[in-house]
Amino acid sequence: MILGLMRKHAKSWIIKFMIAVICIVFVLYFGYTFRAQRGLRIAKVNGEVITRAEYQNEYRRLYNIFKRIYGDSWNEKVAEALHLKQIALRNLIDQRIMAQEARRLGIRVNVHEIQEEILRYPAFQRNGRFDIRLYKMLLRDNGMEPKDFENAIAQQILNNKLKEFILSFMDVTDKEAYDYFLYKNKKIKISYVLFRPERYKKDVKVDEKMIKDFFEKHKERYRVPERIRCAYIVIDPKDFEDKVKPTEKEIQEYYNFHMDEYKLPGEKEPPPLKDVRDKVIRDLIQEKSKELAQEKGYDLIDKMPYDISLEEYAKENGLKVRYTGYFSLDDDSIPGIGGDRRIISKLFELKGKDVSDLLLIKGKYYIFQISERKPSFIPKLESVYEDVKEDLISELAMEKAKEEARKFLKKVSKDDSLKDMAKRLGLEIKYTDFFSRSDPIPDIGGNPDLKEELFSLDKRHRYPRDIYSNYDGAYVIRWEGEEEPDKKDFEKNKYKIKLEISYLKRDMAFNSWLNSLRKSAKIEILNPVE
Repeated sequence: MILGLMRKHAKSWIIKFMIAVICIVFVLYFGYTFRAQRGLRIAKVNGEVITRAEYQNEYRRLYNIFKRIYGDSWNEKVAEALHLKQIALRNLIDQRIMAQEARRLGIRVNVHEIQEEILRYPAFQRNGRFDIRLYKMLLRDNGMEPKDFENAIAQQILNNKLKEFILSFMDVTDKEAYDYFLYKNKKIKISYVLFRPERYKKDVKVDEKMIKDFFEKHKERYRVPERIRCAYIVIDPKDFEDKVKPTEKEIQEYYNFHMDEYKLPGEKEPPPLKDVRDKVIRDLIQEKSKELAQEKGYDLIDKMPYDISLEEYAKENGLKVRYTGYFSLDDDSIPGIGGDRRIISKLFELKGKDVSDLLLIKGKYYIFQISERKPSFIPKLESVYEDVKEDLISELAMEKAKEEARKFLKKVSKDDSLKDMAKRLGLEIKYTDFFSRSDPIPDIGGNPDLKEELFSLDKRHRYPRDIYSNYDGAYVIRWEGEEEPDKKDFEKNKYKIKLEISYLKRDMAFNSWLNSLRKSAKIEILNPVE
């Protein structure tokens, strides 16, 4: 539907490298497909069914988004800790409630509104113009159908309309605005003393029993990760270059669309086609051959039988199958090929004789299938003995550093004798520059709770209640002063500040309204998610 309307806006030959962008709108309320799909029912909202298919789609979207956010630290345990399954169901329930209320209020989203929103989206544009082929390619690379993406955009527009309809502009006083301005822009500086664990390592004594007990307690730390070896087919765009025979019309079209790329440094206008004709043809052939290679790859995946080895399928199609070395989730790239941890993570998700999506690595397209798995295992103590011993010593040294830091803090917080105590113990006092709440704590980093505590200190209470520790050691921190922002900046930006606060207030009011709808809705959980 939308694709047909967009086609007139599209230009040809635009297939460029994949952009990791389809990470929008699904975390909160987006993704509702506006009709219940067939399948096992999960819940009912005022009589409308939420199916298992919808739930699985929403969970998969959330899972992939959080996986990108957490990166290498993401795993199933983190997903469980975040209650991702419950969030997915809650999102779908909220989407149903809002869609029902929108219908009651007569608020709708039409096709042209969805089209305009997508046409404006930067990821689908080439030189400032929407490109239909880039749009379809990006959606396919991210495992999405245009219909699903369009429905997500529709939900986003609907949510915005609901907010505008239900909530009037929130009034913000000058005092509220100034308090918010101070909160965001006030700066402080601190000093600190760092108790490094290395300082205490020489005093740590460990024996065989301690090492053995430590290993038994922390076995998982030394687990050798699961490793896989993959069969793969590579489709090189260079192999298709001989098949590309550009016509004069195609050359002219390509140049017209890309002419700005051929400008010489310092020149305002691009050169005429005749001056850059050879380069244009070369670029066009490369782009078209890449497109042909991609189409070949998708065709192979689409036609591949479900329960067949990649090696067998390659032979049937006159293709050469190759094999990677073994690699784990901890590796940075696939041996002999490249790629990154995101691609490796995708490969580890493959089950049985599943094949991967078509993956672009260093300009070539790949299809992978796992050929062998080596399960994870915990090694014997003898093989990791020195590592275990060093880890134990480091941990005990860190505990000693924390202990000494707490003694130090207890003493200096009573009589504010930081300089004298530090000098007596041979410790260096370091001073930071001023920083705000939006800045990381210089040299330390820290977390939001530590930052809030530091910003609550003043001349009368200069020390936090406890030490702060990280991998570097244990910190004793002292508040040194504050710096308030210039009132002129407040006056200059008052309107923007009030606008920002009004949006915060509006979102709070919207959430309150949504909570009231939840309470009055008839919600039936038919098949609870785990």
